[in-house]
Amino acid sequence: MVLAAFVARHLHQRWARVQSAVEGSDTSVPLRTLMRWMSRLRCSGVLLTQLLTESLPDLRLEMSCTRGELVDALVEAEKLDSQRKLSMLAAWIHRLRPGLRLM
Repeated sequence: MVLAAFVARHLHQRWARVQSAVEGSDTSVPLRTLMRWMSRLRCSGVLLTQLLTESLPDLRLEMSCTRGELVDALVEAEKLDSQRKLSMLAAWIHRLRPGLRLM
């Protein structure tokens, strides 16, 4: 998920809540909102993958991966802290390419 300027305008939840809802531990998020977030995570992450592989040449990612798979791969490669993975990645991507969104 990539966020940045988008967060303040469109994301009315804190990242911790988004992450816990996506992982299934927060059931207070409306189903429609949760489905929208999950749909965005399943979208293609080609542009994000290209951006991150330029920044991290040692990281091997499939160009056909989804945004969710991209986040999981970065956590597995210990590039992101699993407790704050979405907010860390959003900030990282904003530094690399302002305006690009994860979700």
